[in-house]
This record gives sequence, C-alpha cells and structure tokens, in this order.
Amino acid sequence: MTVQEPTQAEQHRVLSLARHVQELDTDCKVQHFSNLVESASVKPEGPIFPKLKHLYIRGTTDEVKYLPTLLGSTNLQKVEIDASLYTIQASFTGVTPHPELNSIVQTVAEYHPSLRQLLIQNYFWLLPPSVFGPVLPLDCKLISLFTNLGTFSTNLGLTRDMLVQLGNLPTLLKLQCQLVETNKEGARPYKALPDNLFPCLEMWRVVGDGLSPLLFEFLRTCKMTNLLRVELVLKAELVACLDSSSLHTLFTVLGMHISLQVVNLVTSRTKSEAFCGFAYLGTPDKDQLVTDEVIAPLYKCRNLRTLSLPPCPAALNNTSLDEMSNVWPYLEMLIIGTYWSGAINNMTWDSLSTSASRFS
Repeated sequence: MTVQEPTQAEQHRVLSLARHVQELDTDCKVQHFSNLVESASVKPEGPIFPKLKHLYIRGTTDEVKYLPTLLGSTNLQKVEIDASLYTIQASFTGVTPHPELNSIVQTVAEYHPSLRQLLIQNYFWLLPPSVFGPVLPLDCKLISLFTNLGTFSTNLGLTRDMLVQLGNLPTLLKLQCQLVETNKEGARPYKALPDNLFPCLEMWRVVGDGLSPLLFEFLRTCKMTNLLRVELVLKAELVACLDSSSLHTLFTVLGMHISLQVVNLVTSRTKSEAFCGFAYLGTPDKDQLVTDEVIAPLYKCRNLRTLSLPPCPAALNNTSLDEMSNVWPYLEMLIIGTYWSGAINNMTWDSLSTSASRFS
C-alpha cells in the first residue's frame, strides 16, 4: 500500500492547525514534520508550533538532526524524553553516556536554555535484574546548560557526580531520581561535598533505595535551607530489613533541615502486595520500629505539616501524641499505620481530642 503525498491544501491546513498546538508527542515522526515544512508551497513564517508548551520526544537516533524544526516556540516550558532505547543500549554495551541522548539534551538546551522542566524517563522495564534501575546514560554536565531549570525528573539512577552537577543549578526546585552507588571498595574516597549544593531545592523524591548512604551524605552535608518536602519510595525487598536504627538515622539527617513541612515514606509494592492493599515496614516479630526515641530528631522541624509512614510496628502512647502536638503546631496529617493490634499502646480518644485541638 502506498501513501499519497498531501496536497498543497492539506499541507496548508495542517500547518494552520499546528499554530494552535500546545502539547506534542513526536512518536518517532520528527522527520515527517521537517519534510512537511520543506515540501510546503508556502513556507510558514516563524516556528511550526509557536504556542507549544510541552514536547514529548520519542524517536530514533537518526531523527535528532530534525529536532530544531520543533524547537522554535518561545513558550516551551517542559520537555520529556523517552530514554528507553538509549538506556537499553548503554546497559548491554557498557557505553555510557549515550552520545545520541547527549545530542538530544544539548540540542534542546541550545534552543531553550531557559527551559523550566526536563524529564528523562525509561519506559522499558524488561531488563535483566543485573541492570534493573540502570544509571542515566547522560553526561550531566549538559544539565548546566539550562540556566533556569526548575524541575528535573528521571526514573533512572543518578551517581554522586551527577547529583553534584544538579546541585549546582541555582534555580532547581524539584528533583526526582533514583540513587546509584558507584564507589567501589578500595577506591579513593570522594572529595567532601560543598555545603551550598541545591540552594533553592524545595522537593526531593527518591525512588528505589530511599535509605541510601548517598542520600544521607547529601542531607547531612548540604544546607538546603529551602527544603520543604522529602518523599522516599523504598524498594519492597529492602523494607523488611529495615530496623529502628536505620529509621533513627534517617530522621536525624532529616531533622537537620528545620524548614521541612512534609516527610513521606512509602513502599514500592510488588503485584501481590498491591493486590493485598498494603506494604509494610519491618515485620510483626521485630522490635517496635517507631518509638519516641526514633522519631524525636524530627521534632526540630517545627513547621512540619505532614508525616506519613507505611504500616509498621510502633510503640506510641498518649504522651507521644501530646509531645507531637506541642512541637508540631502546624501538623495537618499524621499517618503511622499499623496492622498489628497493640502496636500503638494506650492511646485514647480523649488524649487524641485534646492533642488535636492544638494542631492547626
């Protein structure tokens, strides 16, 4: 079956409609847009998509050279890149960063250095376990080309060096990523982190190993005076190994950031756990995971509005709740779930009512 070339009237109609498009998924057809412009009898004045705000780049490596056709809009705010192909190639060949992904990011930066949101995602999860959650195959020095970037999001792993590059962005407000440890045993220790990384960061969401030493290092060293929200998505297989000491260490480094308003810990659930409706921290036969001593470091965060933990063994009572109401006067949501009877001891409705009256 042959596909007829569009008539001049059809070309004009498509180009007229393109002037109103605000969101575009290229779907591996970047070259088609370029050919449409080249073959049009009347070339459009200015960019094809002058009102474009969100561009989703999903193409092959051969189409990188056609990207400038789509990057003329002065309204572009968000670019999402499907890095699945490059992630697979880098994972199996060991060649990273991937030159084509570098080329895409560099091209976007050249045309839109003031871009506000950049998302680089891997949508192909059928990888061997040894390469599950691979490192983002990108030279993160290219991120510094974006002079006004407010959001960077990826479901791929970032190394320590990558985090340092992102931490030097003065405008970054939101960061979502996985963390990857790359320093091998016996290697030279890293240089100490500067304390002025992520000066404007407000939200940090870590997926995978939310209790990574890498996370602890950055939280312990960097001031992050504007940090308002931390969300940790813990791998289900690691959650069962969690003990009160690890949780206390986490709350200690979080308590150093007194600006925090939201602390959320959730677990990434397997299919069976999702079917049952829950995933939990620890196990019923363990010692109580959440106690007054474990949670006390968070009391320094006097502006805390939300604290949410997955179901876990807890030993809290009326005194605990009374203390929380005193140190967290703005608290709006407190979730410390449990599936074991007696885990929250001697907490009465009278005490709950009295303490709740002190909350905002």
